[in-house]
Amino acid sequence: MLVILKVELLAISTALRLAWSWTIHIFTIKINAQKVGEIIFCGVIPQVFAHRDILHEILAYLKRDWSVSVLVISRECNYMANALALHERFSGHLREVWDSPPPTTAMTTLLDFLS
Repeated sequence: MLVILKVELLAISTALRLAWSWTIHIFTIKINAQKVGEIIFCGVIPQVFAHRDILHEILAYLKRDWSVSVLVISRECNYMANALALHERFSGHLREVWDSPPPTTAMTTLLDFLS
């Protein structure tokens, strides 16, 4: 479970860092980690929490002068996140950045669009 949480946190952190560097200052991040959503919404990190450093980075980015919405959605409705998590798990890479989604997620993109 901690590995999945770390992957979710790294994805959020990477998205925020890239968006800031590319001057994309209005966007929405959809996450399916309920606990992460609760921490982001209240802005307070519990004393005993794995990956506190990544959470501090995320909260610092969210305090910048931009408009970022964070939505918590159910895993069942987030086909793309599940497909990318599976791709990540079997690819062996910790982080990848694509110009477009990997071919293995084409059908998933369509399912997310239609839902």
